[in-house]
Amino acid sequence: MWPFKNKENRASLNNPSTPISAIFDDGMKSNTGRNVSADTAMQSTVVFACVQIRADTIASLPLHIYKRLKPMGKEKAVTHPLYKILHERPNPEMIAKDFYSTMQLHLDLRGNAYAEKVFDNGGRLTELWPITPARVRVERDKRTQGLKYTVTLPDSGEIVFGSDKIFHHRGFGGDGIMGYSKVKMAKEAIGLSLATEEYGARFFGNGAKPGGILEHPGKLSGANAKGNIRKSYENEHGGLTNAHRLLILEEGMKYHQVGLSQEDSQYLQTRNFQGIEICRIFNIPPIMVGLENKSNTYASAEQFFLFFEKNTIRSEVVGWEQRFKKELFDENDTEHFAEFNVGGLLRGDIASRYNAYSIGRNGGWLSADDIRESENMNPLPDGQGKVYLIPLNAVPADQAGKMNDKGKMPEKMPEDEEEMPMKKKKQMGLAFQRLFQDATNRIIKRERADVIRQSRKKQSNEDFEKWLDGFYEEHKEFVKRNIAPVIISHAEIFGGDENEKINEFTERHINNSKKEILSLINDTNCDIEMALKEMFDRWEEKRTIEIAEKEIVNAM
Repeated sequence: MWPFKNKENRASLNNPSTPISAIFDDGMKSNTGRNVSADTAMQSTVVFACVQIRADTIASLPLHIYKRLKPMGKEKAVTHPLYKILHERPNPEMIAKDFYSTMQLHLDLRGNAYAEKVFDNGGRLTELWPITPARVRVERDKRTQGLKYTVTLPDSGEIVFGSDKIFHHRGFGGDGIMGYSKVKMAKEAIGLSLATEEYGARFFGNGAKPGGILEHPGKLSGANAKGNIRKSYENEHGGLTNAHRLLILEEGMKYHQVGLSQEDSQYLQTRNFQGIEICRIFNIPPIMVGLENKSNTYASAEQFFLFFEKNTIRSEVVGWEQRFKKELFDENDTEHFAEFNVGGLLRGDIASRYNAYSIGRNGGWLSADDIRESENMNPLPDGQGKVYLIPLNAVPADQAGKMNDKGKMPEKMPEDEEEMPMKKKKQMGLAFQRLFQDATNRIIKRERADVIRQSRKKQSNEDFEKWLDGFYEEHKEFVKRNIAPVIISHAEIFGGDENEKINEFTERHINNSKKEILSLINDTNCDIEMALKEMFDRWEEKRTIEIAEKEIVNAM
């Protein structure tokens, strides 16, 4: 279904023979005499460059839909109905980059961006089609008090949409309904830029001012005398090949050089200043469009792009994300949201990145796979890259001076402190409880991803149980790698056989997980995938806490 009844009337692909801008956007006359509209403004090279940089930057950022996890975190929701529309193909004729660059172009030039929302018979959004803003008239319906959008078609017909059928993203504006057009608000600056360009073109194209004067002492005789002298001079000295040739004058003639006036010599400075003015309108650093601006200096390319991201792109990205949430997601859906990935804009040089990765890896908040994903690399095989490190030499400050020469706490405390006070024991136990909970959460996340993926395959319960046995047999090594740093650290302080504790924890966790999953899949009255998701939600919310508390109680 095409929203405008037939494919010839597509608002996003308007008929070239129908200049719709002439209908709605005749422009505004600036004091320079130049007519300034969204179309004529693009004739300014600086306007064109600023708009292109903004549109291309937004369009190049990956947009993903995420689901919030409990108690914290997020994961990509690739199965969400909106994921393909926003991430890959908003409509059958446009890829995501085309859609976002077009919409951002409309937003920057006209202050508003519109797209029609197309739904299937079940009421689900299936397509988004950009509409040229010049075609749209926004009014408030006197009966419903809601907004209505009247769209003019190429054949001069009209169609009226309710606000539920139009995606409307506003730029910066005063009334919250319509955004300001940057072109309209800055018509004088843009008009002056266009006028200086036209002046320069005429100056160099027509040669309105002579480069020099030939003075004859007497009166020239004959009707063609002036023309013959001019032609003879131009033949001898005109063009690049005749530049700097010796000039020989006859009959007492004299040559006078005509220099540029002060006004003419400042032409390039005027153009540069107007370019900076336009950059100020679009919030683009002048250096990005090739303009000189001595007031802007950056310590490094990284600092430059950080400035660009924070001051130019960030507000645009947040605006798009919040508009998507408001107009495309179900108002009762508090779990899912759309988010641009701006990390690529902030990537430093390789030495800076690797130094930051090293700090995060050694500090325990980055795994090898986290780092590899940031560098656009595949995860390590067999889950090896999912392990998080824990600094084993991190001890309470009041115990720092009691470590042995190997950087570990002594196996036996001094006589006066051999029995650790119960209060301190509880404090340290609480700290390790958080570490147990974090490690268990990583283990369960891997189980969730693999088990739910397998449940989507059409197979018998017997085949699924067989797969489950194989998975958990292989999963033991993953469990041990993730829980080992916590148990080893705990054993160094509280004592105990660390290897025995690691094996006991692994067997206990594997058996409990398998038992609950097998019980669930043997219940033939439930949707297996949905039931598994609910089970893992409960595990992530409650089971990780229960396991951590039980491990600490047992250890104490």
